[in-house]
Amino acid sequence: MRQPRLVFRSTLWGPHRDEVVSVPASDPSGPRIASGLRCLRFYTAAGTGSCLRAVPGAMAGH
Repeated sequence: MRQPRLVFRSTLWGPHRDEVVSVPASDPSGPRIASGLRCLRFYTAAGTGSCLRAVPGAMAGH
């Protein structure tokens, strides 16, 4: 069975800054697992996450 994890955007300086990372819920100071997903803002609720990202370039007109 999978253990619960806390998922959040890392703000620590280093190679995984701004990435979504997770830690064991039972040990929040434990080792982080980086996802490789970079977000400006990250929100999660009820098992679903939302990542706001910046995409360089002109906005497409619709």
